[in-house]
Amino acid sequence: MVRKFNKKGDQLLGEHTVNGVVEILVIVILVGFVITAVILFWPSTYENYLRQANDQLNKLVIKANHVNENGEEESLDIFPPAEWYLRTFSDYDFPEGECRRKNSCLCICKTLSCNDKNAMKCEGFDFEVKVAEGIRGRASGGVMGYAPDPGIISELMRLDSVEVLKVFKEEGVVKIKR
Repeated sequence: MVRKFNKKGDQLLGEHTVNGVVEILVIVILVGFVITAVILFWPSTYENYLRQANDQLNKLVIKANHVNENGEEESLDIFPPAEWYLRTFSDYDFPEGECRRKNSCLCICKTLSCNDKNAMKCEGFDFEVKVAEGIRGRASGGVMGYAPDPGIISELMRLDSVEVLKVFKEEGVVKIKR
Protein backbone atom coordinates (compact mmCIF):
# COMPACT_ATOMS: atom_id res chain seq x y z
CA MET A 1 0.00 0.00 0.00
CA VAL A 2 1.36 3.33 -1.06
CA ARG A 3 0.69 6.24 1.20
CA LYS A 4 -0.09 9.49 -0.36
CA PHE A 5 0.63 12.75 1.36
CA ASN A 6 -1.16 15.89 0.63
CA LYS A 7 0.90 18.83 -0.55
CA LYS A 8 0.97 20.38 2.92
CA GLY A 9 2.39 17.18 4.45
CA ASP A 10 5.02 16.91 1.75
CA GLN A 11 6.05 20.49 2.37
CA LEU A 12 6.34 20.01 6.15
CA LEU A 13 8.32 16.81 5.82
CA GLY A 14 10.69 18.42 3.31
CA GLU A 15 11.22 21.54 5.40
CA HIS A 16 12.02 19.55 8.55
CA THR A 17 14.46 17.34 6.69
CA VAL A 18 16.26 20.30 5.12
CA ASN A 19 16.38 22.15 8.47
CA GLY A 20 17.79 19.06 10.21
CA VAL A 21 20.50 18.57 7.59
CA VAL A 22 21.47 22.27 7.75
CA GLU A 23 21.65 22.12 11.58
CA ILE A 24 23.90 19.05 11.46
CA LEU A 25 26.20 20.68 8.88
CA VAL A 26 26.48 23.87 10.96
CA ILE A 27 27.34 21.85 14.09
CA VAL A 28 30.00 19.82 12.22
CA ILE A 29 31.56 23.01 10.80
CA LEU A 30 31.61 24.67 14.25
CA VAL A 31 33.21 21.62 15.86
CA GLY A 32 35.84 21.61 13.10
CA PHE A 33 36.63 25.29 13.74
CA VAL A 34 36.93 24.69 17.49
CA ILE A 35 39.27 21.72 17.02
CA THR A 36 41.41 23.67 14.54
CA ALA A 37 41.61 26.66 16.88
CA VAL A 38 42.66 24.48 19.80
CA ILE A 39 45.35 22.74 17.74
CA LEU A 40 46.74 25.98 16.29
CA PHE A 41 46.45 28.39 19.19
CA TRP A 42 46.75 26.28 22.33
CA PRO A 43 50.30 24.94 22.51
CA SER A 44 50.75 21.59 24.15
CA THR A 45 52.09 21.28 27.66
CA TYR A 46 55.21 19.68 26.20
CA GLU A 47 55.85 22.71 23.99
CA ASN A 48 55.34 24.94 27.03
CA TYR A 49 57.97 22.92 28.92
CA LEU A 50 60.44 23.33 26.05
CA ARG A 51 59.79 27.06 25.86
CA GLN A 52 60.17 27.32 29.64
CA ALA A 53 63.42 25.33 29.56
CA ASN A 54 64.78 27.51 26.76
CA ASP A 55 63.89 30.74 28.57
CA GLN A 56 65.57 29.58 31.79
CA LEU A 57 68.65 28.33 29.92
CA ASN A 58 68.94 31.74 28.25
CA LYS A 59 68.92 33.41 31.69
CA LEU A 60 71.69 31.06 32.84
CA VAL A 61 73.76 31.71 29.70
CA ILE A 62 73.55 35.48 30.19
CA LYS A 63 74.55 35.12 33.86
CA ALA A 64 77.43 32.71 33.07
CA ASN A 65 78.81 35.07 30.41
CA HIS A 66 78.58 38.00 32.84
CA VAL A 67 80.33 36.08 35.64
CA ASN A 68 83.04 34.94 33.23
CA GLU A 69 83.73 38.56 32.28
CA ASN A 70 83.67 40.17 35.74
CA GLY A 71 84.52 37.21 38.03
CA GLU A 72 81.99 38.12 40.73
CA GLU A 73 79.53 35.63 42.23
CA GLU A 74 75.91 36.27 41.31
CA SER A 75 72.57 34.72 42.26
CA LEU A 76 69.88 33.79 39.82
CA ASP A 77 66.27 32.71 40.28
CA ILE A 78 65.10 30.29 37.61
CA PHE A 79 61.77 28.59 37.08
CA PRO A 80 62.50 25.46 35.03
CA PRO A 81 60.12 22.60 34.36
CA ALA A 82 60.03 20.53 37.55
CA GLU A 83 62.10 17.36 37.62
CA TRP A 84 64.18 18.32 34.60
CA TYR A 85 67.98 18.27 34.79
CA LEU A 86 70.64 20.91 34.46
CA ARG A 87 73.71 19.25 33.07
CA THR A 88 77.16 20.25 31.87
CA PHE A 89 79.42 18.28 29.59
CA SER A 90 83.18 18.49 29.38
CA ASP A 91 85.92 16.83 27.33
CA TYR A 92 83.88 17.51 24.18
CA ASP A 93 81.54 14.63 25.09
CA PHE A 94 78.48 16.73 24.21
CA PRO A 95 75.05 15.44 23.19
CA GLU A 96 75.03 14.63 19.49
CA GLY A 97 74.76 17.74 17.35
CA GLU A 98 74.95 20.19 20.27
CA CYS A 99 77.54 22.81 21.21
CA ARG A 100 79.75 22.24 18.16
CA ARG A 101 83.16 23.91 18.24
CA LYS A 102 82.63 25.02 21.85
CA ASN A 103 84.70 24.40 24.97
CA SER A 104 81.83 23.30 27.22
CA CYS A 105 78.11 22.63 27.00
CA LEU A 106 75.24 23.45 29.38
CA CYS A 107 71.89 21.68 28.86
CA ILE A 108 68.45 21.57 30.44
CA CYS A 109 67.01 18.11 29.76
CA LYS A 110 63.87 16.15 30.53
CA THR A 111 65.79 12.88 30.91
CA LEU A 112 68.77 12.02 33.06
CA SER A 113 70.75 10.79 30.06
CA CYS A 114 70.02 14.00 28.12
CA ASN A 115 69.71 12.06 24.86
CA ASP A 116 66.20 13.01 23.67
CA LYS A 117 66.66 15.77 21.07
CA ASN A 118 63.01 16.76 21.47
CA ALA A 119 63.29 17.23 25.24
CA MET A 120 66.43 19.27 25.72
CA LYS A 121 67.93 22.69 25.15
CA CYS A 122 71.70 23.23 25.12
CA GLU A 123 74.10 26.13 24.81
CA GLY A 124 77.83 26.02 24.17
CA PHE A 125 80.51 28.24 25.71
CA ASP A 126 84.02 29.25 24.69
CA PHE A 127 85.04 28.89 28.35
CA GLU A 128 84.59 26.09 30.88
CA VAL A 129 81.17 25.92 32.63
CA LYS A 130 80.27 23.23 35.18
CA VAL A 131 77.41 22.33 37.46
CA ALA A 132 79.29 22.38 40.77
CA GLU A 133 76.94 20.24 42.82
CA GLY A 134 74.45 17.51 42.32
CA ILE A 135 74.99 14.04 40.94
CA ARG A 136 78.35 13.41 39.36
CA GLY A 137 78.55 10.52 36.99
CA ARG A 138 79.97 8.99 33.89
CA ALA A 139 77.67 8.47 30.95
CA SER A 140 77.64 4.85 29.88
CA GLY A 141 75.29 3.59 27.22
CA GLY A 142 72.84 6.42 27.84
CA VAL A 143 72.53 5.57 31.52
CA MET A 144 74.22 7.54 34.25
CA GLY A 145 76.31 5.53 36.68
CA TYR A 146 78.30 6.82 39.60
CA ALA A 147 81.94 7.49 38.83
CA PRO A 148 84.20 7.64 41.86
CA ASP A 149 87.24 8.29 39.67
CA PRO A 150 88.36 11.84 38.86
CA GLY A 151 87.64 11.43 35.13
CA ILE A 152 84.15 12.88 35.41
CA ILE A 153 82.49 13.43 32.07
CA SER A 154 79.45 15.37 33.19
CA GLU A 155 77.86 16.98 36.18
CA LEU A 156 74.15 17.35 36.68
CA MET A 157 71.53 18.69 39.02
CA ARG A 158 67.87 17.69 39.26
CA LEU A 159 65.78 20.84 39.19
CA ASP A 160 62.69 21.81 41.13
CA SER A 161 60.14 24.21 39.68
CA VAL A 162 61.84 27.09 41.52
CA GLU A 163 65.60 27.24 41.95
CA VAL A 164 67.93 29.84 43.38
CA LEU A 165 71.33 29.25 41.81
CA LYS A 166 74.69 30.79 42.48
CA VAL A 167 76.98 31.38 39.52
CA PHE A 168 80.63 32.02 40.33
CA LYS A 169 84.09 31.71 38.85
CA GLU A 170 86.69 29.50 40.49
CA GLU A 171 90.09 28.64 39.04
CA GLY A 172 89.03 29.88 35.60
CA VAL A 173 85.86 27.76 35.55
CA VAL A 174 82.35 29.23 35.78
CA LYS A 175 80.41 27.06 38.22
CA ILE A 176 76.72 26.77 38.94
CA LYS A 177 75.38 25.50 42.26
CA ARG A 178 72.35 25.80 44.53
